[in-house]
Amino acid sequence: MNRPVTNGEVVAEAALVLAVILGGSALSAWTGSIGFGVTAVVLALLLATYLLRRSGESWRDMGLRRPSGWGKAILAAVLTYIAMAATVGVAVPLALSAFGLDGPTLSQFAGLEGNLPLLLFFLGPIAWGTAAFGEEMVVRGFLLDRLSIVFAREHRAWGVAVAVQAILFGLAHAYQGVSGVVTTATLGLVLGIAYLKVGRNLWPVIIAHGVADTVSLIAIYLGALPTS
Repeated sequence: MNRPVTNGEVVAEAALVLAVILGGSALSAWTGSIGFGVTAVVLALLLATYLLRRSGESWRDMGLRRPSGWGKAILAAVLTYIAMAATVGVAVPLALSAFGLDGPTLSQFAGLEGNLPLLLFFLGPIAWGTAAFGEEMVVRGFLLDRLSIVFAREHRAWGVAVAVQAILFGLAHAYQGVSGVVTTATLGLVLGIAYLKVGRNLWPVIIAHGVADTVSLIAIYLGALPTS
């Protein structure tokens, strides 16, 4: 399997993909629309696909391959979702409250409450499309792999790579405010650990991510999760 031959090339690849994602996040924060963030994920996915093919790799190498058993994969997804719910539902709010911070800014979803057509749109192309599949492929798949190469693929290197990708994942959600960055960085840490625990298979984290976003969007639709 052909791979980039120098750390410089790997860093450049990661930086390019990251720049696209962070650029979209900045535009989303500036305009108040998540459309730029969604578009950025799509562009980053296309760019990562090109870079993988250029180095003789595929998304299968990043973990988008059939699990050894779907039962185990679904169980891993359930456990990952429980860990996500526990951290974001309990641990993170307590930590934010201790520093006098409210929850993430969700004003971009203000029009979703009671709007069924918009809910269905968000659930399809966004929650399960660009978020569950797109973000997991780009961040947990491509970026985490590239970071692990930079850190020499040692045991500790994977730990550092997981921590770094979590921070970057949080920064990519800067349009949700400081609390949003902390919340999504924590989710990124949970998802990164889960990705490694299941042998770097993307399906459990894709499923867990999609379910988590689905629950959140339905909560906003029902008015149970405030957007202002």
